[in-house]
Amino acid sequence: MLNKIKKILIVDDEPDILDYLSFMIGQDGYQTETASGGIEGFNKFESNAFDLVITDIRMPEGDGITLIKEIRAINKSIPIFCVSGYSEISSTELLDLGVNAVFGKPFNREKILKKLHDSLSN
Repeated sequence: MLNKIKKILIVDDEPDILDYLSFMIGQDGYQTETASGGIEGFNKFESNAFDLVITDIRMPEGDGITLIKEIRAINKSIPIFCVSGYSEISSTELLDLGVNAVFGKPFNREKILKKLHDSLSN
């Protein structure tokens, strides 16, 4: 049986972060699609099938909290990771919203990839 390539949506307003995460995750064998804000991210989420979402919290074009709530309203089980350089919302609050993992910026490549493998291997 052929394994389906897992598709990951990455949402961040920083082009360098989008490029780095997309490259890093793509090098690990996953397909990625990017969005530069929560509004664009949700539009892509609604019109595509993704296996995991990685989002920033603070973005000018639709924040990550709203995006997480919108995704959870239609899909309770998709893994969602947050990457953020700000601590205005606690990891506990994010986990209460249904986030599966929280990573601060700058983030640790190996930790993200390990959690990604763990979340998508079942």
